[in-house]
Amino acid sequence: MAVALKKIGEGLYLDLPVPGTIHPENILNLTPKELYEINPIVTYNENGKPLNRFRDMQWDHTAYKDMNTNRVLAKYKTGFRALNISQELMSELKAAVLHYFTHNYLLNNNARSAQIMYEALFKFYLELDRMGLSSITALQQNIVLRELLSNIGTRYAEGTLQAGLFKLDKLAKLNVPGIQFTLPVENGRMLGAKVENTLTGLAKEYSREGTEEQEQTLYIPQNVHSKLINHAFDLLTEGEKKMDQICQYFTDYWKVHELSESIALNESKNKFKTPKQLSSRANTIRRKPNDIHRNLGIVTRKELLKKYELEFTDSLAGTGKGIFYYTGLIAAACYVLIASFSGMREDEVLALKDNSFKKKGTGKRQIFFFRSYESKISGGEFVDYVTSTLAGRAFNLLRKLHKPAKALIPELKGEEFLCLTHRTMRVPTYGVSCLAELLPKFVKHFDISVTAKDIEEHELFNPRNSLELKIGQLWPISTHQFRRTLIVNFLTHGVAGITQVRQQVKHMYASMTDYYGKNAYLAMALKLSRSEDFISALDSEQVDVSVLIYKRFYQSDEKLAGGKGNEIVGARGAAQQLSDEEIKILIEKGIFKITRTPFGFCTKGDLCDKTHIVDPTICGAKCDTMIITKDNAQNWKKLYLRNQRLMKSQILEDFEGTYSMMLAQNNVALTIMKTFNISH
Repeated sequence: MAVALKKIGEGLYLDLPVPGTIHPENILNLTPKELYEINPIVTYNENGKPLNRFRDMQWDHTAYKDMNTNRVLAKYKTGFRALNISQELMSELKAAVLHYFTHNYLLNNNARSAQIMYEALFKFYLELDRMGLSSITALQQNIVLRELLSNIGTRYAEGTLQAGLFKLDKLAKLNVPGIQFTLPVENGRMLGAKVENTLTGLAKEYSREGTEEQEQTLYIPQNVHSKLINHAFDLLTEGEKKMDQICQYFTDYWKVHELSESIALNESKNKFKTPKQLSSRANTIRRKPNDIHRNLGIVTRKELLKKYELEFTDSLAGTGKGIFYYTGLIAAACYVLIASFSGMREDEVLALKDNSFKKKGTGKRQIFFFRSYESKISGGEFVDYVTSTLAGRAFNLLRKLHKPAKALIPELKGEEFLCLTHRTMRVPTYGVSCLAELLPKFVKHFDISVTAKDIEEHELFNPRNSLELKIGQLWPISTHQFRRTLIVNFLTHGVAGITQVRQQVKHMYASMTDYYGKNAYLAMALKLSRSEDFISALDSEQVDVSVLIYKRFYQSDEKLAGGKGNEIVGARGAAQQLSDEEIKILIEKGIFKITRTPFGFCTKGDLCDKTHIVDPTICGAKCDTMIITKDNAQNWKKLYLRNQRLMKSQILEDFEGTYSMMLAQNNVALTIMKTFNISH
């Protein structure tokens, strides 16, 4: 008998016998042909019962999903039926998907692994079938691989083709009986070919023209973003006042539905035989109740709306779209505020639970944060996003909006997720399948269209996106834009340096945060504005902070390092003691400028190109506008220790440039640490 994989508890597998088979091997030791002939079980449902076998044309891995995630269940289903290829190739493809899922799931608990592998590989198998080839192993020949890429490449963007090639390379390294092969590459390069012919180079060479760079997520122009925030805030404030009435309306609305269906069932007497007929009769009872129905408790929808002072929802935008339209706008507003004031990914917003909004500390030291579940980078761990009380209010409003659904829909009772998805049309449920769809409706409802100034900002901040905007066009909103916008705004206004922003948005590398924040520093010079009041308040706050920094540097005995820092220390005795007002004049006239990074303060202000964000060596070694404090020196120590660990590891092999950069950084760090007597 053969054996199959079954999930026991969280992520644990046991080999179980497949009834009615005669082979003793584990299914991962079987060739594609043997898998087809034996047809073993490959997936199970949440109760451990067999769900799919090898020959089935759709595999469902829903039972393997991480229970801390909250995605559309269709994302866990892999459908093969749309692919018209030979049985041999289909068996190979299924074997590849099965092995990759088994291997990858044990590593990162990602139940979408099967679908991810299928999407990456199907194009190759489809073309192999068209070429009359019977196995993926044919691609280990340089000429065959290039012919296949030449045939399919022009249909795919560079990123798509590159992802497919890397998954193909992954398959070559998996231990799959019967389809073991190696791509004609070595250390990422084609054998006997030019240096640039890596897998990445192949994708660039054969992909569709005009897709050389992956299009960057759009930054939302500040005027557009301000409109989004303002309308969301207005709806939040209004929704908080009306939410008790809304919840009570839906509770009564649900009861009227149930009562009308019960009356229709009792009236039927073989008159209404089908569910559709019964539903139609119940609908008539609700719309046009007679005296008997009213005595039983039936009221019309309009009467309920009037009772709870919600009639205005029927005339929104003059379209009579109703209360569901209104609650949809509220849900969208909540998303705008949560995403704008946290930088969370869509998946992480959807993974929020009813207890995810938290606070620590008291008084001025109190911070607010969301605790969610991140699975894109880590494979699955809980992470915290610092946020504002405004986002907390939006969180609480959305939670309250979903109370009727959790109280009245049997299968949602006890549900912990903040965002809900359900087919019912009787009470609001806004979650995985519709929150992203609500945002364009929100933009359309409030007519958030772009101006000439918005287009100017779009062209400045979104150079890696081919979208062409027209004046008066509605802003093409999407969920991920809030994340990039937060990064750009934080960097633009000097709220935090790139390291702190990276920590906030949970990027693995600072280079990714730098990519998201592309062109952020140009905004400092251009003085982009949300509103006159906003900029006035921001400028005033920054002047006050700059006054304190000036006095700290010029009018104290704090130890400083760096080119400018040493100059300041040397001139302190002879320096004139200026008043706060005199210092403000220096700041307002641009005579004293200051920006900061983890590694020091720079008196070039906006004029600094900030190259030290990636490599601070030059700034720390010889820049004559750099001021380094003891706190900065501690960050140099962290950089030094990190570099030491990396240089001792094998990670940097073949990356001589990086190694040299780290040596230079450490030489500067040692000098700075010595200045402040910091041991290492």
